[in-house]
Amino acid sequence: MNLDIGGDGTSTHSTIPKDAYGYALHYYNGDYKAIGGTAAFADARTAPGYQPLYNGNIAASSLNIAQLGKPLLYVYGYDQLNRLKRQNAFKGLDTVNNIWHPIGMQAYAEKISYDANGNILTYNRHGADTTGMPVAMDSLTYAYNRDANGNITNNRLRHVTDAVPDANSYTADLKSQPTDNYQYDALGNLIKDTQAGIDTINWTVYGKIKSIVKGSSTISYNYNPSGQRISKTANGLTTYYVRDAQGNTLALYDNANNAVNWREQHLYGSNRLGIWTPNVNLANNNALAVWNTAGLKFFELTNHLGNVIETITDRRRQVAKDTSLDHYIADVATAQDYSAFGAVKEGRSFGMPSSRGFNGQERSLEVDPNGNHNTAQFWEYDARIGRRWNIDPKTAETPEQSPYAAFNGNPILYADPAGDSGIATLDKATKTITVTSIYLFYGSKSSPRLAKQSAENIEKAYNNAHGTVKIDGTIYKVKFKVRGIDLTGSKINTEKNIKRWIENEKDARVNWVRLEEKTSGGGNPNSSYTDVRNGGNTGYWNTKQMEENKGTTEPHEANHAYNGLDHPSSTSGNEDQNPSIDMTVLNFKMVKKEFLIEQDGLPVLDVTKRKVTQKNIDAIFNNNVKGDLKDSGKANVGELSNEYHSK
Repeated sequence: MNLDIGGDGTSTHSTIPKDAYGYALHYYNGDYKAIGGTAAFADARTAPGYQPLYNGNIAASSLNIAQLGKPLLYVYGYDQLNRLKRQNAFKGLDTVNNIWHPIGMQAYAEKISYDANGNILTYNRHGADTTGMPVAMDSLTYAYNRDANGNITNNRLRHVTDAVPDANSYTADLKSQPTDNYQYDALGNLIKDTQAGIDTINWTVYGKIKSIVKGSSTISYNYNPSGQRISKTANGLTTYYVRDAQGNTLALYDNANNAVNWREQHLYGSNRLGIWTPNVNLANNNALAVWNTAGLKFFELTNHLGNVIETITDRRRQVAKDTSLDHYIADVATAQDYSAFGAVKEGRSFGMPSSRGFNGQERSLEVDPNGNHNTAQFWEYDARIGRRWNIDPKTAETPEQSPYAAFNGNPILYADPAGDSGIATLDKATKTITVTSIYLFYGSKSSPRLAKQSAENIEKAYNNAHGTVKIDGTIYKVKFKVRGIDLTGSKINTEKNIKRWIENEKDARVNWVRLEEKTSGGGNPNSSYTDVRNGGNTGYWNTKQMEENKGTTEPHEANHAYNGLDHPSSTSGNEDQNPSIDMTVLNFKMVKKEFLIEQDGLPVLDVTKRKVTQKNIDAIFNNNVKGDLKDSGKANVGELSNEYHSK
């Protein structure tokens, strides 16, 4: 008891329960020293394979959960790209002297290999060290589409084979899958998982699941304009999500027994604390009375990644010695330990799966009752294989990495609570404003190549401006993230369907653009234009002009979508292009000769030298946008136009 880091529960009849669980992170020798001089946790250096690391990677971690048995020490190894390649487990903690005498275990060992793009190639995973149970659980080989030279062509996983005999059966392990077990739509979203019994997954154009068909049952979902789930229907039961302005879940209701039932109320302090489960029919029960009932509040105890390790109730349990009360312990409702990429470890769980798990994300128990499927705002994630179901919306930030890869291959250091990109939890937040745009391309000249290239041209041009915005004396860096999607292979790619989608568009991030070799409606069949007014989110772009202008047509049109400066030839107050030049210029004479070229014997602007300037950034972030950012932290950049452009 004298080793209790907080000193709670050390005195007889203490009203404070002992610590519910403990964990420690080990980086290098002497990385932590308690103020009192006494080591707060056991040294991990005696473990075989332990290597002190000075680059921010975690060398080892220890975890002690009473409900799961003896404390364990995990030792990690990384490759040259800082991707996790091995995890070994040890027992042997001397709790009296607070010293590890590591005893190597085959149980819970993991070994992972990757290709150059971060796709997992092999994943070996051991299960529980249980008498009579083989330790080997998964020896997985991932199969991808490859070209004649053996190179992976599109990062899409076809199937997984398991070298471990099926007789070594664990609850949630993977078996060898049939060829092409996984299938995808034209946008790269997973639409079928044969072994999991998922026949069809239907997606919206925003990368959100609309429905999942599993045999004779269908699970359906609905979302708000920000892409957060507001309802799901499974097995005849509809669950409704109530959220605050930032998208945080406040409460869950359902319609069981044709009534409105209050199932969950999420509890917050400076961040998420847990869940209160009133489970009341609002027509017949007094929720206030239920609030005072002990045992219905579940507080989440997490680690450095936000993984929910335990949930405890608001009750405490008495522990007697002889016939007297000796001390209290926490009332632990659930406990779980995770494999590296988030699957719950066999033999390392207690109680039913909590509603929140790996990275603190919501578990989709309707998809996987074992709790190994997670959902977040920007992804669906299968923790058993460590891959996304959909493409990372921030792929443009890491073009060298597979869009299905998770956590930059380092799930011990990185967390991804929203499912959009790997975020180092140790980094301090930077003062940055991020503008996110999605371009949906259709038309006879649209293609995956042009969609990707156009998005890259826009993002590069605006980020190269290194723009800043000043709000209440604070200067914020401005970052642009742009995703391009080609719709030519999608089910909605008909004139009727696209027109209907555009007319019902409510998301200011989304831009609809027809790509043709000849345009119409803009007065010049060789020109490109964005909507019929400044600030629209639809366009009609000429692919020949895009090619000739060498990547400046797209950011020029994006400027209009962002409600930026208009052409200086038609708007006063923007005719100061000498000596500068900006993205809005079309054919303006008052520029330096270095920006002009000769065409048909006349000097014209060299549009390939246009660039985004701070002046463009200032116009985009007008007083209305800055006011919204100041008030709520969010703002629409540009306007909705809902203008369909017919050929």
